[in-house]
Amino acid sequence: MTLLGPGGVGKTCLALWATVHLGPAFPDGIAFIDLAPVSAPALVAPAIAQALNVIQGGNAPLVERLASHIGERRLLLVLDNFEQVVEAAPTVAALLGACPALTVLATSRVPLCLTGEHEHVVPPLALPGEHDASSIERIAASEAVRLFVVR
Repeated sequence: MTLLGPGGVGKTCLALWATVHLGPAFPDGIAFIDLAPVSAPALVAPAIAQALNVIQGGNAPLVERLASHIGERRLLLVLDNFEQVVEAAPTVAALLGACPALTVLATSRVPLCLTGEHEHVVPPLALPGEHDASSIERIAASEAVRLFVVR
């Protein structure tokens, strides 16, 4: 599943909410991987390996070692900020193909374009309309203003 939308609409918050509520469905764990500091698609697999405590090195390619480590485990990988490394989508596809019980929840501004990908568009929060501008109470009731006040 990919949560799609422009920056700042709450994709990461929604993904974190989902991990809390979906936790019991993944008895082997949930790994949250923040890809914001990842600067190149080739660094996605090492970021996943680090989150899963898979030691880098050895003869087999890292994706194969990750697939071996995950195996049949019911695991959720949350890949946050995937848009900047979308060229790494084949790495995700390889893991999903090799690990039948693996689930990936990605947040991105663009689709990953993977077979079987389910896209959920996260819309921006509602702003007060023109007719609401006449009342502080109506302005304060809008989703965007409520979030602004909370933050």
